[in-house]
Amino acid sequence: MAAQQVAAAMEQDVGVWLDRTTRNAGMAVSCERKQVEFKRFSYAPSAAMNATWKERVAAGWSADYCSRPLWLEAAQNGWKLTLSVWSSDGGHVTLVAECRR
Repeated sequence: MAAQQVAAAMEQDVGVWLDRTTRNAGMAVSCERKQVEFKRFSYAPSAAMNATWKERVAAGWSADYCSRPLWLEAAQNGWKLTLSVWSSDGGHVTLVAECRR
């Protein structure tokens, strides 16, 4: 229920720039699959989303979201927290938060 409320609130932020190349594209919650998907659009090309980029973004994103009580509790209760990023040339990457207990 809390995740669905956050998703509804995040709809107000769709299109907001998060940094110089990335904007918020919304959030989706699937209670049946126990999954929360955070969506982003990047003006960087898909070639920039290489292994080094994935490692860096996944580590930072996991640290950020796993430090928040709501998302940490969700992850500890079997919810999957994903970050989906679409590139300017149509590439797509999905990362899963690694919340350590």
